[in-house]
Amino acid sequence: DPGTAVWGRFDAAKGWRNTEGEGENNRQGFRFPRDFTSTSAAERRVVLLGDSQVWGLGVKSDQHLGVLLENRFDDVEIYPFGVPGYGPVQEWLLLREVLAKYQVDEVFAVAFVYNDLVDESVSLAYGGLQKPYLEKSQDGWKLRNVPVPRPILEDTTDSSISFFGRNPEMVFVVSNEILAETSALYRTLVQQSSYHPRFARLLERLGLVELKRSTATATKHYSIRRIDGLGIPCWHLEACPEENRVDGLLAVTAAYVLMDQLCQNLGIPFAVVLTPSYPELANARFDVVDALANSLEQVGIRVIDLREAFRSVGNWRNVVGEDRHWTAEGHRIVAD
Repeated sequence: DPGTAVWGRFDAAKGWRNTEGEGENNRQGFRFPRDFTSTSAAERRVVLLGDSQVWGLGVKSDQHLGVLLENRFDDVEIYPFGVPGYGPVQEWLLLREVLAKYQVDEVFAVAFVYNDLVDESVSLAYGGLQKPYLEKSQDGWKLRNVPVPRPILEDTTDSSISFFGRNPEMVFVVSNEILAETSALYRTLVQQSSYHPRFARLLERLGLVELKRSTATATKHYSIRRIDGLGIPCWHLEACPEENRVDGLLAVTAAYVLMDQLCQNLGIPFAVVLTPSYPELANARFDVVDALANSLEQVGIRVIDLREAFRSVGNWRNVVGEDRHWTAEGHRIVAD
C-alpha cells in the first residue's frame, strides 16, 4: 500500500532516515506533497517533529497532520519532519539539521507516548536497530552510541536498501569512537565492512572494530538489555509493567530541553504536543501523559495537552487505530 509504505536508510548520526523520493516521501525524505526549500515566501513556516505519528502511518497522504494544517492557512507553510521509529533524542538531532538548513518561525514536537518514553530507555529501536541515546553522567546528559553502529546484513550487498528488513538476527559494526572522529580513512573502512561481512570480521580480529549481534529470544524480546542494564526491554506501553512505563522520562525530558534551548537561541517558539495513547484512553488513566506533562512544565517547556479533545470523542477507537496510531479522525482532532 503506497499510502503506508515506510522506507529507510542507514544514517550514522541518527540511526536511520527516510529514503528521499521513495513511496510518498518528497526529495528531502519526508512525507509531503511538495519539496521543502531553505527559504520561504510564506508569512510563517511551522515545523512539526515526530515519528510515524507525524509521518502519518496508517492514513492516506491527504489525511495526515501536516497536510491538514497547511490546508487551513493561506500564508503558513507546514513542514512535517516525521521519521517512523524516531524517539525524542533522534528528533533533537534532526532539529539541529533542520534549523541549520531552513528558515523556521515555530516548532512543535509531537510526542507519541505509546512508545516514546520506552524508546529512550533502550539503545535499540524496533527490537533490533541501533540508535543514539542520552545517558546521565556526573557532567550532565551525554549523547551515546554515535556514530551509530552500521548494520551488516548477510543476505545483501546494499545495507541501506534492506535496512528496514529487521532481521531477527542482526550484526552491527561498532567503530572506535576516537578513530571515527579523527580519520576519514578509518570511517571508509568501517563503512565498507558493513557491506562485506568477511572484511568486518578481519577488522574485528585486528582490533579495529567490534561486532555486536542482537538475537531474538523465546519471549520475543531481544537479548540487549535496557540502557541501565536492568531487565529485558519492552518496546511499547502495553507490553511494559506499569513500573517501567516511565523509565525513559528523564531522558525524554532532557531531549525536549535540548530542543527548547536550540529554539530559544534563535528566538523560535517551541512546544510539545501531547495526546494520550490507546491503553490510557481504554483504561481512562493517564499516568504517562501526566508524568510527561508535569516533567516538561517543571523545566518551563510549553505543553499542548490534547487529552480532553481525544476523550470528548467518546469511543477511543474512532481516534486510535488497531496499529496504535491516530486514525484520520485522530489527525483531524489534533489539527483542530
